[in-house]
Amino acid sequence: MYRYVMKIEGLNSREDVFTIRKLLNSEETTVVNISFNKGEVTIDTDDLLENICFILEGAGYLIEELEMI
Repeated sequence: MYRYVMKIEGLNSREDVFTIRKLLNSEETTVVNISFNKGEVTIDTDDLLENICFILEGAGYLIEELEMI
């Protein structure tokens, strides 16, 4: 399992938090935690980073910073 911490352009409202969580949460492979105040998204996943980027970009969100922990 990998942990990614990212700042996402377009994370501007609580509605965005719910949308991103809905897009990325998966009971089996991915858990998403979002700190709206910091503008950070933490993802624990077995999924490929390319898939996560594809999902976010398809919904209109861009990753500004990315760190793998």
